[in-house]
Amino acid sequence: MQPLKNVRVIDLSHVIAGPTASHYLASQGAEVIKIEHPKAGDSLRYSGKIKLDAGISPSFAAINGGKKSLAIDLKNAAMLDSVYRLVETADVFIENFKPGVVKKLGLDFEQLTAINPDLVYVSISGYGQKGDLSQYGAYDHVVQALTGMMMLGGEGNQPLKVGFPVIDSATGMMAAQGVLAALFQRERSRGAIYLDISMAQAAVQLMLPQVCRVLAQAEDMPRVGNRGFSESPGASTFQCSDGWISIAANTSKQFQALCRVLNISQLASDPQLIDQKTMTGEHGFVKAVDGKKVQKMLSEACLKAENRKLESDLNREGVPAARVRTIFGFMDEALQGDLLSLSYQQVQYQNGTATNFRNGYISNLDDEIPSLYAPALGEHTEQILSQLGFGSEELEALRKEGTVFF
Repeated sequence: MQPLKNVRVIDLSHVIAGPTASHYLASQGAEVIKIEHPKAGDSLRYSGKIKLDAGISPSFAAINGGKKSLAIDLKNAAMLDSVYRLVETADVFIENFKPGVVKKLGLDFEQLTAINPDLVYVSISGYGQKGDLSQYGAYDHVVQALTGMMMLGGEGNQPLKVGFPVIDSATGMMAAQGVLAALFQRERSRGAIYLDISMAQAAVQLMLPQVCRVLAQAEDMPRVGNRGFSESPGASTFQCSDGWISIAANTSKQFQALCRVLNISQLASDPQLIDQKTMTGEHGFVKAVDGKKVQKMLSEACLKAENRKLESDLNREGVPAARVRTIFGFMDEALQGDLLSLSYQQVQYQNGTATNFRNGYISNLDDEIPSLYAPALGEHTEQILSQLGFGSEELEALRKEGTVFF
């Protein structure tokens, strides 16, 4: 679907959170003008060990496909005025500077909504626009530490960081959701809308059931490591003879099937080991009477099995299970065969191929869309500024002085 066709987004954000927000808007048809500094541009351009093209890393391509790059120095009065003129015809403005910076630049909510009274203005920050932490910088793992996320995973007393910038990505998704809601609201009643999106808020949203449970019981939850969240003994990650497998045998039916596949059927009916009340299917998930003995039996049985065969056997018996794969292992299977449904397209660059996963869902209205190439730094500078009335000689002079890049 391309429901955001003819929606114009001015994006001053960089790295992951803000660009992820505009990625989802661009993937649904919006025109996204990404404003970058002419000297270097978004730092994500240079991450990782390979480049698909000059200044285009795979990580940058992943969340910047289909955007236009306008590389200008916002401290130049003429360039700032150009942004004002773009805002006149924009629907959305996104920034992820530290609170207060956009006001110094002359690009704050009050300034821009005076130019465009129907603008959706999005501010993305670590901790929100108000509060004691608002002026501090934030990175994903720092917010994981602050919000307690590091003490949910793992075991014992040592903190454990989620293995990718999950809060950055969630912040971008939450911002995109907020923009869609704001655009829908604007169809009902005109007027500017301000969205204060923070990484801290995104972390809370990600952990919402856990946060509310902790608040209600006035104490922290136990850490579950690689076990499932149901507290059922059959919901955990087990070592096999040739690798690892994660199993979710939560219900009595699933637990009986797990025991049957592992050739330890007697475990499910042993009242010394399993709470038989929970095996009726009327009391939620299965509970162990002697958790250590049950885990020992399950672990020893899994060690005798090959994880690929066990994965197949369990799923066939209605027990959710998956071999523990690396990202590369999973994607290699997913893209080469019929493992599952993914919406993606392959995009060819000079030095390699990027896989664009678009908006993350499949619709009956999906149709062929153009390849969403990530732009080179300043690739659209000349085009956009020319449309605003800058002549070729003027642009060349600005380029030579470093005010613009193309």
